[in-house]
Amino acid sequence: MSLSITIMQGLAQARLDKFDILGFDACLMMAFEAVAKFSKYCDYYLASEELEPGHGWDWNALDVLQSANVSPLALASSIADGFLQHVCALSSFEGGHTQQVLPSESTLANPDVLPSTDTASTAVYPR
Repeated sequence: MSLSITIMQGLAQARLDKFDILGFDACLMMAFEAVAKFSKYCDYYLASEELEPGHGWDWNALDVLQSANVSPLALASSIADGFLQHVCALSSFEGGHTQQVLPSESTLANPDVLPSTDTASTAVYPR
């Protein structure tokens, strides 16, 4: 079963149109292909464009949920910031340190973005 099907089934079972946040504690999920495929299922897409160390995210970043009225963006930002602080504290990891939060309207989930990327790629690689 594909990840897209599993996500759609989860949304259907929860009776949701989209998740507030869809985050991947996995390597390379901010790649163009992954963002294009999965950002349509959420308002905020959280992932790394680099390899992630084995420890993954710092789940203490969820402590922000103890505050009242935490927005999805504040939660996603807390997870990203917690990951980066945790990775930087571990001197043994020599990979890149990235973790980003993208609003889905700025990604390929927005039909207005794809023509822009097509125009940019045509400029680089004329047909």
